[in-house]
Amino acid sequence: MLGKKGNISDEGLLVGIKNDSEKAFKALFDRYYPMVLTFCRRVIGRGEEASDAALEVFVKIWTERQRLYCKEGSLKPVIYTVSKNTVIDILRKRKLSSTNDSISESIASAEPTPEENLSAKDLQAIISAELEKIPETRRKIFKMSRLEGLSNKEIADEENIAQNTVKKHIHLAITDLKKSDNLKN
Repeated sequence: MLGKKGNISDEGLLVGIKNDSEKAFKALFDRYYPMVLTFCRRVIGRGEEASDAALEVFVKIWTERQRLYCKEGSLKPVIYTVSKNTVIDILRKRKLSSTNDSISESIASAEPTPEENLSAKDLQAIISAELEKIPETRRKIFKMSRLEGLSNKEIADEENIAQNTVKKHIHLAITDLKKSDNLKN
């Protein structure tokens, strides 16, 4: 099982690794670590994270050694696949962490300022005043839908009217509110 230059072939290394040979694993590590590290640095970037990723590749290879298969006498495809999957996992975690950070920032920045609270209260007062101007049945159905969160079917059942009638009243209420001069500003 000697390869070129008298080295042990990848198949020989694989057999040794599957037989729990730390010597075979060290030979595999010495042979492929520089290639894996270069790959990780290219994808992840320089630094400790790339080194950690490269080491993680070999930890996975050791822990999954019984399931490894050496196709066409070379472990390069196996090592590349494990490297690629490891890097993808790291990038996903990085993206998830980044997304969580940006969500936290968005939530923090989304809290209304006192001025916005005042504006919201003013707007709410204007909408309430404008709702008082529309016919009673239309106003009641609109409030049930938008303020109480009832579905059109629930409103229809409660008011003993057709769902299409509920839809029509809601549509007309929204149209009336849009026409209001007080809400156009």
